Amino acid sequence: MIEVQTFSDLDVVDYLEIFNSTVAVSNLLGISQSSCSRRYRALSECLDISFERCDTGYCATLNLDVLFLLRKAAQQLRTRRNQFRYSQSWQIEDYVIPNQWHRLLIMSMDSSVYMNLLSNRLLDVCCVGLMEYDHLIDIKASDYYSKPVIIGDHFLAYPLMELNYVLIAHRNHPLARVSAIEIDDLKNYPLAGLEFGAAPTFMAQINKHGLGSSPYGKSKFDMLRWEAFSKDCFSLSYAPSHLLKYLQDKYNLIPLNYNLNITEAIAIVGCQDVMMCPSFLNAYVEFTANLKNSEFYQNSTVKWFI
Repeated sequence: MIEVQTFSDLDVVDYLEIFNSTVAVSNLLGISQSSCSRRYRALSECLDISFERCDTGYCATLNLDVLFLLRKAAQQLRTRRNQFRYSQSWQIEDYVIPNQWHRLLIMSMDSSVYMNLLSNRLLDVCCVGLMEYDHLIDIKASDYYSKPVIIGDHFLAYPLMELNYVLIAHRNHPLARVSAIEIDDLKNYPLAGLEFGAAPTFMAQINKHGLGSSPYGKSKFDMLRWEAFSKDCFSLSYAPSHLLKYLQDKYNLIPLNYNLNITEAIAIVGCQDVMMCPSFLNAYVEFTANLKNSEFYQNSTVKWFI
């Protein structure tokens, strides 16, 4: 018989698979590190899933179907209680999410990370860019106002906004004084690319401008490694247009007179069964209401779909 404690211990296992650290998980769940270790081992033994640290982090190697079914059942309970596990990608400012939602700070620049977590029922909903999934969407971005967007066979997305990427540098960068920058002007200045396989569509568009050829960096987002990479007065970087004022105030970064011509649609995404559940649809009304009341919605220049 499955006990209520099983779902509590499942949280430990889930968080370990997401964050790969007993220290991080113990802090997130408010338990001791020793309790964290004891509880994930107890559940692993109970389900015979052999959940241990592996080359890529913590994972199960046995009875994966049992673990998946338990995770799906736990997700159904969270969904019906409006206790969604939520995360959002690096392009997005903080939203005022519904009070019962649990935000997980994952902050990857590789949107496949979020989609894998959604598929495995470790995450319930997230805000992420749709660019990498254009080939799986059968409507044009210009039609995003009209209805939810189906992504492949498993996901449903509610488009929220469209943003532009802007080429940026320190205000004392040599190109900051150039009124009409050409593509050849960029080749002498580095712009860090993502690790191979992370956001391939986005990096292909960056590469078209002769950028992103510097040694590939890991896709874990850190503003000091990405936007603020260009504060050295020599390197270049890119940023969503709505962050320009913040980056100027904090790091003296400004947009350069060069059009990357790269746009991204941001949507709230989840597995279809979750997104079509009445409890999510009710929560989505609260989510968008909070968003429309936020300073970000009222003052930003992004194109809104809601």
